Amino acid sequence: MVATLILDNGAHAIKAALHLAQSPVRGTVDRRVLVADEADKLNNVSGILYRVPFERGFLVNWEAQKVIWDRVFAEENLGIDPTTTRLVLTEPVFNPPSIQNAYDVMVFEAYRFASYVRLTAPQAATYSREIKLSECHLIVDVGYSFTNVVPFANHKPIDKAIQRINVGGKLMTNVLKETISFRHYNMLNETYLVNVIKETTCFVSDDVDRDLAICQDAMYDRARNPLLALYVLPDGTNQLAGRVKAPDENISADEQVLPMNHERFMVPEVLFNPSDIGIEQCGIAEAIVQAVTACPEEMRELMYDNLIVIGGCAALPGFEARLTDELRSLAPAEHAIHITVPADPATFAAKAAASIPAAVLDTLTVTRKEYLAAGSQIWRTRGLAREIPAHLVPSEDLRGGAGESTGRSRKSTATSYAESSDDEDDDSDDDDDMDVDEAGPRSRRGRASRTK
Repeated sequence: MVATLILDNGAHAIKAALHLAQSPVRGTVDRRVLVADEADKLNNVSGILYRVPFERGFLVNWEAQKVIWDRVFAEENLGIDPTTTRLVLTEPVFNPPSIQNAYDVMVFEAYRFASYVRLTAPQAATYSREIKLSECHLIVDVGYSFTNVVPFANHKPIDKAIQRINVGGKLMTNVLKETISFRHYNMLNETYLVNVIKETTCFVSDDVDRDLAICQDAMYDRARNPLLALYVLPDGTNQLAGRVKAPDENISADEQVLPMNHERFMVPEVLFNPSDIGIEQCGIAEAIVQAVTACPEEMRELMYDNLIVIGGCAALPGFEARLTDELRSLAPAEHAIHITVPADPATFAAKAAASIPAAVLDTLTVTRKEYLAAGSQIWRTRGLAREIPAHLVPSEDLRGGAGESTGRSRKSTATSYAESSDDEDDDSDDDDDMDVDEAGPRSRRGRASRTK
């Protein structure tokens, strides 16, 4: 009997069944390669660097990817035999054919899987048994590299309506890294630690102007500022892991404390207003409206009433309430807004993929025998390949240009998959992620400047 392995292969984390493996992390002292929880065993996380297989959201570094997969498939983890296993593997939305061919080579020739299914995370999410979906629904994937808005009808994406904005978890981490380095400590090389700080302290504000006024008035006065969080940085000896101090807890002399004031909510604000940091694209709410508007009119009411938000960034406190408020102000008044954020949005797609009926999987599966006979062309022969719409065609080298903001008012236009904020390097984290091309779904509304 052939076993089935679900592998949601994200740019920041891999979800394999119920197992989680993060991107490789490399120590700066002895140059060891650490994968996932191996980094948690270090006494000193200072200076460790991410080495990720994805560049601008697309898998291009197979040497690094193989290190991760080797550990995921190893006996001490999943312990699977690829030659008797069907692999269900997620890929980016509208993955370029050249990269898809590389997937095939790695899966069928390097690992020799018996068969495999290739689908996107939003597509897998439509098969969830956790949430009951109507025939027409919309999946918003707020991921590591970028955010995709994908409308579906009967499990099939409506290609012409798909939208993408070039903001995600990596951009937020880099914004926070630069902010902390400018105001407090130099943490430009502390991506791992800053990412932990972001996930521990950040939240989405339901009233940014109100919270800004509180933070600017009280600043670092703990008695007057309920939004202030004091994060104790790890020192590698007494404090091995960072933590947030309790409101009534005193600061000891041997503790290095990082005050998190309005950074806690202004960093996630880039999801809703990328123009705040010079990215001339609309926010998530406006991208959803543009995607729904591009759908046939008879589907729009169902789309607004069946919104599912997945991806790690959706787990931020306050995200669902803020997105509901923003959508209500933009969507037609006659349409009800219903947004569902799963309990664990990061692993939702992987769990949903495990719920795909066997009969459906069989229709999507390509066997190793078929691949060896026809090569990657088998996907087109079987009718499983999709043409990339003109507004989403990537450039040949996947390079995005750098654009500088020239104002708050922007035109509405579809994004190009050539540009992304996910600008990673093989050996170190790249801090140029805020230099994003001006192409993208544009905001129809302006927004007043704020002091950050």
